[in-house]
Amino acid sequence: MFCLPVFLDCRDEQIDKSSRDRSRDGASLEYLKNVVFRFLTLGDMRGRQHALNAIATVLQFSPKERKAVLGP
Repeated sequence: MFCLPVFLDCRDEQIDKSSRDRSRDGASLEYLKNVVFRFLTLGDMRGRQHALNAIATVLQFSPKERKAVLGP
């Protein structure tokens, strides 16, 4: 049977994703390249955590994606 609340949740997630996708197109690719390079070459965990935060921000991770990558 069709469940309206589940459908609405899925629809809202799709709308949010679509909005993030459109605005992501304007993100600076050069900045992202530098942040990813920094993340890959850093040895200390604190620096890597800051780089992960920057990556999540530039790529506009959803709250669910952010939690999966950065933790609670």
